[in-house]
Amino acid sequence: MNTSFSNGRRILWALLALVVIIVLWHELPHTNMRGDTSTTVRMYNAAGTELVGYHITTGTANLVLGSVTVTLSGNAAFTSSSSYNCAVSDMTGVNATSLTRNSGTQFTLNGLVSDTIGYVCIGN
Repeated sequence: MNTSFSNGRRILWALLALVVIIVLWHELPHTNMRGDTSTTVRMYNAAGTELVGYHITTGTANLVLGSVTVTLSGNAAFTSSSSYNCAVSDMTGVNATSLTRNSGTQFTLNGLVSDTIGYVCIGN
């Protein structure tokens, strides 16, 4: 087993878990640094420009014969296939995983036969 890759994966999932915790914290009603009770999660690009209308969608899916199509609905959906990006990881083992964005409401995960794939997608 390649422990450096495994440790890298653990770090990635720890960072993703931190993002989810931060998002959930921001969803709880509380007074923020602006002094209001807004529950909006703000996202920014590298230049510091706010990305208005962006959201995070996360979950897991089980592959069937090496692939599965995930359908997003309601507030989880994005506006188009080019309006979001995802990080994916095989949660069953250290296996290659890929994602194809079919539309704003659907993407396909590919990997090893029946593994469980975790995903975090961010976009608008």
